[in-house]
Amino acid sequence: GGHIPWHYYDNRTKHYVNIDEHPNLWLDGRGYIKPDQLPTYESGWITDTAHQPALAYIPYIITGSRYFRDLQASSAHFMVMTGWDAPRGNFKSIDLGLHYVDNQVRAAGWTMREMYQAANLGVTGSFDKLYFDKVIDNNLNFLYYNQCLANWGPAQGDVHGVIDLYQGGAEFAPWQQDYAIPIYARLAIDGNDLALQFMHWRRNWMVASMFQPDFNPYSRAAYHVLF
Repeated sequence: GGHIPWHYYDNRTKHYVNIDEHPNLWLDGRGYIKPDQLPTYESGWITDTAHQPALAYIPYIITGSRYFRDLQASSAHFMVMTGWDAPRGNFKSIDLGLHYVDNQVRAAGWTMREMYQAANLGVTGSFDKLYFDKVIDNNLNFLYYNQCLANWGPAQGDVHGVIDLYQGGAEFAPWQQDYAIPIYARLAIDGNDLALQFMHWRRNWMVASMFQPDFNPYSRAAYHVLF
């Protein structure tokens, strides 16, 4: 993890680059305000939230090394900062629903995983701990109230429970739905009430889709399914 170029540290604030302190920054080549150095194919690295590995959490659990805790924080901050401006509240210094608009479901799930793990390793009262707890709560609020209840649920009808992000509502990838389950289940187990409500909302798709007589269970494992 130390070799991956996602460690953007601000020597002025002594924090990794974050949306509260750098609301106009977008860690993407398309950003109006962006760093001079970004990962490129020419450098041997390209970052992608839909293919992000977990490289620091378990090593920290095993070793207790500050090095791995910092790696976890840097990767989580990077994932937040790669979200484009509209889901970030149009640069209002707050992450409204970073990963629940125009994104791949697996990317949303894995980025939430990185934020959860960074928050879990954060020192009580520290900037990183407070920051990631806030960003997770903002995302869960947006996910459940703005998306599940207001948008997806009414539109999905009998198959409600699907995280509908990246195919514009025409189709979805069931396998990506499964990738996004574990982290929200973990949050629910930890006592996060919104995560628990979200899992209850998802239950219709996750469970009922395997047993409904009018739904082909083989479609449950298809690469893409049409609504």
